[in-house]
Order: sequence, then C-alpha cells, then structure tokens
Amino acid sequence: HEVFAGRDAQNFRFCRPNCPVTQNARRGRGTLDYDVVAKKPDGRDMWANVSIMLLKKPQESPLVLHTFRDVTERRRIETFARRAIDNLHEIESPPPDEPTPETEEPRPTPIPPLSRREMQVLQLMAVGLATKDIAERLGVSPITARNHITHVITKLGAGNRLQAVLYATRRHLI
Repeated sequence: HEVFAGRDAQNFRFCRPNCPVTQNARRGRGTLDYDVVAKKPDGRDMWANVSIMLLKKPQESPLVLHTFRDVTERRRIETFARRAIDNLHEIESPPPDEPTPETEEPRPTPIPPLSRREMQVLQLMAVGLATKDIAERLGVSPITARNHITHVITKLGAGNRLQAVLYATRRHLI
C-alpha cells in the first residue's frame, strides 16, 4: 500500500493498511478484481486492474497476492466511448416514456465494511453534527466519538469528514 498507493475512481485512497482486501483475507474471503489508479515513476496516472489470490495454510495468517495489469488504455477507451454515447443521447433524445439504455460501468473498488456504530457515526457526520454532539447522541465521551470518526475516515480512505461523507454518499452507504 505504501509503494503502490492506489486510489479509486473518486480519487479516494484505496491501498492502505487494513483495506477491504486485507479485511476479506483475514475472514478467509476472496475479493473480486477491481481497478485503481496509481502514479507512475514519471508522475503520470496509470490505471491498474488488481486481481487477488488468497493463499491460506491451516493455523497461519493468509497470504494475499496482488497481481497488477495496466489497463490505462482500456480505461481511456471506455471513458471516450461513454462520452460519445452521452453526446449521442443528447443529439437524439428518446421520447420521455422510452427508457434509455444503461452503459456498463467498470467494477468499483470494494466497499470497506463499517461496524454498526461506525455507520451511526457516519450518518451523524452526514447531517453535520460536531464531535461533541455525536458523543451526546451516542452516549459516549467526546474522545470515543472522535476515535469512531477517525476510524470511519480511515476505513473509507478519506482525508477528512467531508470526503468521507461524499464517498459514502456516492457509494450509497448512507
């Protein structure tokens, strides 16, 4: 995670300690392949498709093998095609009662699992409550509320509360 430092399509850090892939591995679950963007040595963005192989021996911690494949060109073509389709839909809009075909989105990065308490904290953050108010609502100390907020922000790979709420909203967590 320190070397690759992959981000998802919304630019949230995905490769990090205790990411969803690691959490799945600890539970003995695999993870479907997904795309992330990372920086090349020259500073340019590169899209990579990540496949996960879980190697597990009895009585040992699982070994998680990540396989990366450069899909930058594929993503560029998909983006171009999506824009072209959107432009065509604008030119030739169907009648209001006729449904428009959906374009297939690339597989999103896995959503990190949040505990029930973390979901409550995230919902309270989304309505704009301060740490002190969250603590009062949950019946915990402000320090405990702050720790819950920090865990939510870290699990979602966000840099602050607003980014966490935006990420959760886009991923339909709240």
